[in-house]
Amino acid sequence: VFTQADISWREVMYLQLGIRRDESSTFGVDTKPFYSPKIGLSYVISDEDYFNNMMGFLPEGALTQLRLRGAFGVSGRQPTSGARSTYSPSSNQVSATDVAIGVRPNDNGNPLLRAEKSQELELGFDAGFWNDRLGMEVTYFHKKGIDQIMEIPVPGSQGSEGPRMNVGSILNKGFEATVDARVLTMDN
Repeated sequence: VFTQADISWREVMYLQLGIRRDESSTFGVDTKPFYSPKIGLSYVISDEDYFNNMMGFLPEGALTQLRLRGAFGVSGRQPTSGARSTYSPSSNQVSATDVAIGVRPNDNGNPLLRAEKSQELELGFDAGFWNDRLGMEVTYFHKKGIDQIMEIPVPGSQGSEGPRMNVGSILNKGFEATVDARVLTMDN
């Protein structure tokens, strides 16, 4: 289930709120849902008179647009179906004419397995220069994943794959920058 709301104030400030609720039968009947909220805010500061007055020293059209933005969100990923199960229901051929229903060992499932989750923060700006002939986007991101799911190796002689476990966290952070230009513009 996902719900989102977008709010605008004077068409210079924009707020986006959302929440997602996930629940999976992968975790069995005792599973609890987890929630993934998000919030984003952007501010087109170049549309404000006070900002244009402060930037009056620049040649006209030098800074066409400046948008400041930030966002924070939480997301998750469910394990694959059966990742918690320690057996597989199956039918087994007992003789040429008889079939028996039962279970057999399969993957070494992990009944304690939890969903992966990550939290991400983004801060940045978008700018247009020289009547939008040159554009720039700069973003700082900081994403931390927790409860990451990995398959634990087991000896091949065991006859099955290893269990999946929540083994740790991953940190991904850095900057992204994009520049685009309209080098030549002609009437036709």
